[in-house]
Amino acid sequence: MNFSALPFSATASLSPVATISVRLFGSLSYALLSAMSIGMNCLLIAVLSYGHYQFRRMAFFTLAWQMIVCDLMAQSIQMIVAVPVTFAGKAVYGHPFWYYALLFLDTVAYNATLHFSALLTINRLGVFFLPRINELLFSYPNIFKTVAFLWLYVFVFCSCYIIIGLSTYLPVFMLLSYLIIFVYFRYFFSFPKKVAPPGIKTAAKEAEEYLAQIKRKQELKFLIQSFIICGFLEVQNLAFDWAPTIFSSLKGQWSFLVTFSENWISILLNSISPIILFSFNTDVRKCLQQLLRHFLLAIPPSPNRQPPAAVPVQRLKAITPVAQIIRPRQLLQRPFHSATHFG
Repeated sequence: MNFSALPFSATASLSPVATISVRLFGSLSYALLSAMSIGMNCLLIAVLSYGHYQFRRMAFFTLAWQMIVCDLMAQSIQMIVAVPVTFAGKAVYGHPFWYYALLFLDTVAYNATLHFSALLTINRLGVFFLPRINELLFSYPNIFKTVAFLWLYVFVFCSCYIIIGLSTYLPVFMLLSYLIIFVYFRYFFSFPKKVAPPGIKTAAKEAEEYLAQIKRKQELKFLIQSFIICGFLEVQNLAFDWAPTIFSSLKGQWSFLVTFSENWISILLNSISPIILFSFNTDVRKCLQQLLRHFLLAIPPSPNRQPPAAVPVQRLKAITPVAQIIRPRQLLQRPFHSATHFG
């Protein structure tokens, strides 16, 4: 959410004046969508915390944590400012300083989302094209230095100046980068084939090749998830540019639909990270299932709940046929092909 998406001005009331039904509809829609977004992000925090030892060394999830912080900052501004001001139809917090302070935090959240999405793109480029730079910026624990520097840059950047057009050009750069990576995957990249070298292939070599192939496939999944997140960021920017033109013919109370639609898109943008991770990331879904199973098992059973019926244990068929088990041992030995064996 940026300043233009806010349904109010820090110094003036809504113009034209919205009816109580329109204000109620707008404030309730903001509150419900923001509450759902906060709930999904909190659930994602619980899942990532539960699987901390599994995810902590992966740069993708470290950057996902930063996106969660940005999402919660933006949704908090929605609940604190957008919801009550939309419902009241005027400034409710008194001095405009409080609005400017909160809007500054909202701007920080938006720009941080933009820059961490770009950093996620650089991480994907580094994995496939610049492994040394990727190791320098995104290896554990260097990733924390990179994240701290970017947060400092965003705060200084937002408090000093704003580069015009960055919110459009940076997502375009990200989409072009993903396009290059996809073309590389489609026409120039192939997983290493398992061709046995001369001599005996050790089990350690096979395990190393298997783990390398699994890691490549995992990086490809991260690539797709990162592309969806960054792609939606560009969709939001396009919506901010085109929505006023599309709805310019609306008059009266319908004109508020422009502001409402822009704010809905902003809320959805701050919900896209948990939606993508819960929908497409297998590790996150498995961790969520384990967390829910652990939570449900920790709840004591209700006295009115009957214990589940015992499931009968089925007898398993023997893998080895009985006739082969009772066969004499000498018949199981591999016969020699030499004729002198029977002589």
